[in-house]
Amino acid sequence: MKPFRSVFLLAAIQVACLITPSCAVAQRPGPTPQTPHGSQSDATIGTADLVVTIQDDKNSDLSQSAKVTLRSQNGDPRGVAMSEKGRARFRSIPLGEYEVQVEVPGYATTRANVSLARPGESHNLDLTVLPGSGSGDANTPRPLSLKEQKELTAGLRALQAQKLEEARKHFLIAAKTAPNHPDVDYLLGVLATMTGDMEAAKQYLENAATRYQHVLSLTALGEIYLTEGNLTMAQQRLEAALKSAPNTWRADQLLAAVALKQGSYSVAIEHAEHALQMGKTEAKGARLTLADALYATGDHQRSVQV
Repeated sequence: MKPFRSVFLLAAIQVACLITPSCAVAQRPGPTPQTPHGSQSDATIGTADLVVTIQDDKNSDLSQSAKVTLRSQNGDPRGVAMSEKGRARFRSIPLGEYEVQVEVPGYATTRANVSLARPGESHNLDLTVLPGSGSGDANTPRPLSLKEQKELTAGLRALQAQKLEEARKHFLIAAKTAPNHPDVDYLLGVLATMTGDMEAAKQYLENAATRYQHVLSLTALGEIYLTEGNLTMAQQRLEAALKSAPNTWRADQLLAAVALKQGSYSVAIEHAEHALQMGKTEAKGARLTLADALYATGDHQRSVQV
């Protein structure tokens, strides 16, 4: 299953941001212990901290835990933190524009935009959540506990080290207390692809996709079905991924490949161009699909340029 290994492992590392509160710290270098926060070191690397304060409709700090997701402008996850006593902190985030999403069982999902523009600063964002369905919906998974997050993180490390049985042990421990959780099923699906058990992989991924419209699982399924030649299923899963997260460049890139194989060249061009726009250099694989689609439409000059 070599065609899947590097792609799925990369996606598995990406999903760590969705399940590990310390992801923002792990992904981005922060100040060294000898350097006080807010010093020249922060300014040099161009990062800032973000503190999200969450209040309920009675203007009191939210007592229950909330899942706070930080995304870049193109929709890519940059980190997730579980709030404590109404506060969630992201450290050493690259400067730029972000969207903050807060999910709390029993409350409506709340979103806000934030700009991190000053190196070394600690930016504060105050949000109020209102009663509603929110994460209390049956189609929204509960936040993972700290113990479950630790098991998945340990499993990810084992996965990266190609210690597949060790990874399986950690993922299954998490699955005992978080059965059918999309992040757990996704990682079990990734593991199954790496062991060559594609039927088990599809079962885990389909469970996460159909229950929760889990974007990474939908995208992974799209790639599996594309590789198997099942273009109809690949198209369905990838379109569902884009419906849930319109700026998922990987789904766009794969849909471009599906459309090219179907002979829908204008559609392939549209998806490939959007993938390149959203994914930048990470989506460079879409260039070949774009070039092929352009050539098929008779635009040979632009095809060569691409």
